[in-house]
Amino acid sequence: MIELVKYVVWLTLTKQVYRVLKPGGLFLFMEHVAAENNPNRLKWQNRINPIWKRISGNCHTNRETEKYMLETGFTIKLITKASMRKAPAFVRPTIRGIAVKPE
Repeated sequence: MIELVKYVVWLTLTKQVYRVLKPGGLFLFMEHVAAENNPNRLKWQNRINPIWKRISGNCHTNRETEKYMLETGFTIKLITKASMRKAPAFVRPTIRGIAVKPE
């Protein structure tokens, strides 16, 4: 599994993973994501992200991971969206799953 938070341009990363995977290959992912159904939380994620990424190894609080995976051409085989308990509200939304490169 690739530690995604270390990459500045997430979409570039997904394109590279897609390029090197053979058809039917799996891409396992886990990431903090933008709050989908909570505009106030998303507003805070966008505000705090410039500071947060500097102090947390380039971890972004507001990425749209699922959207990027689909734009790249992956098929989502399994996806779990969850709230990380006991974490600050702006980093609670998470996503994890399995994407597949179509055959």
